[in-house]
Amino acid sequence: MSHRAFSYDGQTGPLVRLSVVNFLLNIVTLSLWRFWGKTQVRSYLWGRTRIWNEPLEYVGRGGELFIGFLIALLVVFAPYMAVVFTGQMLVAGGQPAGVFLIVVAQIVIFFLIGVGLYRARRYLMTRTVWRGLRAGQDGSAMAYALLTLGHVVLLGLTLGWSGPWMSVKLDRYLMNNTRFGDTGFECEARSAPLYKRYAALWFSFIPVMVSFAVLTQFVDLPSPDRSGFLPAMVGIYAWVIVSVLLFSGLPLAAYHAAYWRNLAAHTRFDGIGFGFDMGTWRLVRLFFGNMLITIFSLGILRPLASQRTLRAACEHLTMESAPDINRMVASPQAVPRTGEGLVAALDGIGEF
Repeated sequence: MSHRAFSYDGQTGPLVRLSVVNFLLNIVTLSLWRFWGKTQVRSYLWGRTRIWNEPLEYVGRGGELFIGFLIALLVVFAPYMAVVFTGQMLVAGGQPAGVFLIVVAQIVIFFLIGVGLYRARRYLMTRTVWRGLRAGQDGSAMAYALLTLGHVVLLGLTLGWSGPWMSVKLDRYLMNNTRFGDTGFECEARSAPLYKRYAALWFSFIPVMVSFAVLTQFVDLPSPDRSGFLPAMVGIYAWVIVSVLLFSGLPLAAYHAAYWRNLAAHTRFDGIGFGFDMGTWRLVRLFFGNMLITIFSLGILRPLASQRTLRAACEHLTMESAPDINRMVASPQAVPRTGEGLVAALDGIGEF
């Protein structure tokens, strides 16, 4: 028997006011406030989320995010930009070594994205507390980054068919290294059940590519220095977006809904199973609602989209029973002192 163990009772008004205040403070501080603003949004979202009627708590600090950003900017991002600039200068001077440097830099950046995402999630977990127990994440950021890099390479080599296999492998690694206190999650999800829906998604892009090829074949695109070039390019990109939504929107939503149902069905915590019953149309409404909120507010009300996602997750995620919290103890794992610096330096990958 499944139970609605998760709930969210946040309201639109307070989050809108918080988003607007953060936006104004970002203007005044030249965006430096974003670290403290993100912390306030997380504190609100976490505080309105309940698991078995017990609230979550977010204990992160804006200063931790800011210091992590500065460290990553100086130690990682600045050297990366120096390598890219050097490569561009060498290419401009006709030196083949410049191409090699740029290629290496692009490979490194995908690796760094993997490291950054893993470290950001580790920080987020260690700042999440439930009934006095701190969440945590073990494992290796380097190992996850190598998996991420392999995911990107295999996508190209297999024309995308490795997608479900590597995505499940990445999420399985994350879940098997996630815990509350000293009790970890166990995930045994496999990708085989996903390939039927993934095939429908993959083949749905064929009419998208055909329509794009026909459009570019019959449209007389002006040269970049002509006045009609920009409107023509806008029209082409608009048609690409429309055709993707038209032909691939539903297959994409159906695949992702099946993906999360599959992941939840094969994940356990303290021996207790999960379920996720969100359907395709619910996911479509969630996606388009979030997209419209983000676009028409120019990103200012993005926390509202995060709230809608969190509320939907709580509505559709179930557990078989409650864990025995009384026998769980705190983990001895060290807590990182700074957070998410690499992700922030790479322009803020992630939703919250």
